[in-house]
Amino acid sequence: MGKIPSLLYVSEHLNCSEYAMSREERIFMRFTFRKGDVIPETLITRSIIVFVWKGALMAQCGSFLDNRIEEGTMLFLPCNCLCSAKVLEDTVLLRCHFDKNTQMCSRFALENLPRLVDLSSIPQAFNPLPIRERLRQFLVNLYACLDDGLGCRHFHVMKRQELALLFRGYYSKEELAAFFYPVLSEDMDFKELVLANFRDVKELDALAKLANLSSATFSRRFKKTFGLSFAQWLEKRKVEDILRDIRMTDKTFSEIADAHGFSSPAYFTTFCKRKLGKSPSDIRLGDSEGE
Repeated sequence: MGKIPSLLYVSEHLNCSEYAMSREERIFMRFTFRKGDVIPETLITRSIIVFVWKGALMAQCGSFLDNRIEEGTMLFLPCNCLCSAKVLEDTVLLRCHFDKNTQMCSRFALENLPRLVDLSSIPQAFNPLPIRERLRQFLVNLYACLDDGLGCRHFHVMKRQELALLFRGYYSKEELAAFFYPVLSEDMDFKELVLANFRDVKELDALAKLANLSSATFSRRFKKTFGLSFAQWLEKRKVEDILRDIRMTDKTFSEIADAHGFSSPAYFTTFCKRKLGKSPSDIRLGDSEGE
């Protein structure tokens, strides 16, 4: 018998409309980086799970800076999070588009977690999880199939469903709650809508209209979901983005001030002193002295 090719009927796969997906449509994708590469600041437009299959990197995600993420670890990046990284070793990443509607089993879903776990006890921090053995075996098979060219939509959807079942079987509710904390809420649809749109729609009335709610109802629902008023929460995101720009980029302070809507560099400096306790130059100088 002749050698069986790794993937049969390749032309049939390639001619199928369910196969020809764009990079963004593919639920799973593999990315390879060399030591010393810099992954530029990227706005995560869809919540994703990232598996560090090989290597290590220093990641900056949202307000959490300088997180060393190593081989055998996975992390969750919520929609509209700003992320960048420096690659410390030759690295291979696997990315999975997250879908909150993927059921972990017929008796359990992510929406159940806020009722089962006290979310207030979870540290509001970067909460990676280890890739346990059964999940590692799943990723070995997934990696090989992607390498063979098996990439139809049905394959991707089924593998994401299998991944959800593995989360259910091999990770505790407390671990899952910490991992998915950025998107968990008793009102997950509302939280998802806010996270997906707040960078483009920054007026409360406009966001309320998008949610088909009155401004008063939106405000009450927002406070219940996020624990802050919309204005307070939006300012907190603004402070995080400013701190990232000061610490992680070479932008001038005038450029940062303009990008965040300050009328003058002096007002920007006053804002930083009030919210961050230091002037922009002191923040950047302190980081350079600590290197």
